[in-house]
Order: sequence, then C-alpha cells, then structure tokens
Amino acid sequence: MKLTPEEQEVKAENKSQNLLNQVIPVIKRSTEGAYESQRRYTATAKRFCKYLGGNTNIQNFKNVEVRHVRGYVEHLQSGGCKPGYILTELSAIKWIHCRMNPKRNLPKSNRCFLVARRQLYKLDKSILKHEFDGLIKTALRMNRTDVVIEAYMDRYFGLRHEEFVTLRVHQIEYALKYKQLNLKNTKGGQERDIPVETKMQENILKRVFAFAKKNGKYSMDYIICDNHKDSVRKKKKSLENWMNNNKKNFVDPERTKYRKTGKRPRDTTIHWHSLRHSYYQETKARLKAEGRLTDSQIERELSECMGHHRNDVNNTYSDELVRIK
Repeated sequence: MKLTPEEQEVKAENKSQNLLNQVIPVIKRSTEGAYESQRRYTATAKRFCKYLGGNTNIQNFKNVEVRHVRGYVEHLQSGGCKPGYILTELSAIKWIHCRMNPKRNLPKSNRCFLVARRQLYKLDKSILKHEFDGLIKTALRMNRTDVVIEAYMDRYFGLRHEEFVTLRVHQIEYALKYKQLNLKNTKGGQERDIPVETKMQENILKRVFAFAKKNGKYSMDYIICDNHKDSVRKKKKSLENWMNNNKKNFVDPERTKYRKTGKRPRDTTIHWHSLRHSYYQETKARLKAEGRLTDSQIERELSECMGHHRNDVNNTYSDELVRIK
C-alpha cells in the first residue's frame, strides 16, 4: 500500500531519529568535557541523519558507506554549500563513523567525494598591534572587563574562544604555581599545556586571578561565567556579538597595506581567532630570537601549544609565504 506524503514524511523522521539515537551516546561518550566539539558533532549528526532518513533505507549507522556520504555531499553541493563547509561536515561524519565500529571504514582521503580543496594558507590573519590597543581601549570604555581578559588570554596564551569562556579559577592558580596553563575543554577533547615563559604572561595570570577573587569566585568557578544553566553559551554569544558589533571601531580600514616584505597579504578583517594567530607569530619570533631551539623544534613546540600536534597545521597561523612541513 502506497503511503501518503504525510505518512512518508513521518516515516523519514522516524528513521532519522532512530539513527540519531544510535549516534548521540557515542558522541557524548567520546567528547566528554569538550563541549564545543560535542555541539559541532551533534549538529552534523542531526543534518546527516535527516538526509539518511529521507533518502536512504539505512537503519543502522554502522552500515553507512561511501555512496551514502557521497550522496550527502552532492545534496550539500546542490544547495550551494561552500567546499570549506562540506569538508567540515565530512570530517565530523568520519569522526563519528569510525567510533561506531562500522562494517567498512570510510576513506581518510576526501578525493572520492569530489570536493574542491580549501584555499588555505593564503592570508595573514593576525591582529595588528594598534588594532589590539584599540580593542582594549574600546572594551575599557564600555566597561567590558570580560572582553579585555579574553583579548589578553587569547593573544598571549593562544586560547580558542570556547576555551577561554570555560576557563576556571583553579586553572589560573595551577598556571601561576607550576608555570603551565593546563586546558581540558579543548577542540576534540585533547588536553594540552601552555608554558608560562614570559613576565607578560605571568602578569596577565595574576590580574585574572585577582579579578576572580575580587568577584567572589571559588576554585571550581568559571572566570567570567556564573554557574547557572546556559551561562557558558550566553557568555560565548555575548563576546562574539561584541566583536562583530564593535570591531569597526578599531580595525584599520587600510590593514591590507601593512604587509611585510616576503610575507603573506593581510586579511581584510579580524575575529577572536585572529588573536590566536598573533600568539603563534609572536611566540615563534621570541623563540627564534632566544636561539635555544632549531626551527623544526620551534614548530613542534608551537604545534603542541596550539593543540594540533602536527607541524603542517602551523601553516594556518603563519604569516610566511614558505610552507611549513
């Protein structure tokens, strides 16, 4: 008996939900503590399972094969999605799939999915010094201490935006005592330590700790969030909105002219992540000037500090035209 359009829609929704119910526990178990990764993988899982429910007869996520993923890629391409977005979706799907004990593993390469490569390593995305000064002045004028703290922590410790928002008081205490800022809520849940090696870093930590104590924070409390439900999500959004709404006040409209000889051209704007680019470039310059490490050792050290564990990923943050290997 042929189903009505309404019945077909209900059937597709049920299939999608059944697949999602298989996936969600695996995501939660594999990303414990890494809230941003959990959110991203869950969002991709919902989109992919919705596609599978409406376009395939798959009942068990373990049975997903290349042809199913390729169909999803074609679906995204027909919807006008850019290669960067599609590659991010593929990365999440493969991450989930390999943790489901599948019958057949998906290939590591994306070549079979016929997606154009990202245009990487083209621009210098770091923030200029006078732009950073303008950011701080704008935030202080608006009495946004949270913005000031994030700006300094991101620039001098290379924190991601979500890593900063979930920073707790005990992590600052630990960093001051042991000269290592330990991060657990990281991308992919990969714990890492960032060395405290300069007087500037130490002074920043002392002032952040003083801020926390002044505001009655205890060891397990967040530095800038309260302990209420959704406080992290709301603070993260608040800081993102501040940057988007106020960067016109301190971004140099002629920033693309600030290009050093033999270096990449500058991006036209900045984001919170731009401060992480500055951390890489400034720390690399300091380590080279100290002369303690070889170029290869410096790249390895920075790769660990950035949380990638592969030297070639440093190309994302570099301002140099020569590719790092």
